[in-house]
Amino acid sequence: MKKIIIKSHILPPEQQIILSNGDKFDSVIELYNLDNSLLGIYVCNVDSSNNLDGKVEIKNGLYKGKCIVSQKLGKSILITNQKGDITLPSLYPNPRHQNKYIATSILIHSTKGVYSDGSAGCVTIPINKFNNFINHFLVNEDCIIEKK
Repeated sequence: MKKIIIKSHILPPEQQIILSNGDKFDSVIELYNLDNSLLGIYVCNVDSSNNLDGKVEIKNGLYKGKCIVSQKLGKSILITNQKGDITLPSLYPNPRHQNKYIATSILIHSTKGVYSDGSAGCVTIPINKFNNFINHFLVNEDCIIEKK
């Protein structure tokens, strides 16, 4: 089973990608194979787009992932808790959930373009790098996710 390690907010300013709306790609995903060999390192954004009200970011912890095909976003990784539930703990109050500290239906997906990460709390990888990441997965493949 592959393992995804998300290292949040670790990139120094000179290595960050900042989009025109201020969305920051300041984190990285390390993708490992079953034998712990490194498959790739990908810059990512771990919180919601600046185009939305409030900030949403899942808390650090261990999660499960499954490669799915989203109707809106295409092939993506759905992040669930250890029991397989799509409701995850959030670092910040979520205006979409009456300011509770939760987030739902969190994915690892591609940005919608180069101007915004297009996310409501998902982990996003720039559109020009995403296929290299997601092509390591088959639809319905499970993985382990650790967010730090």
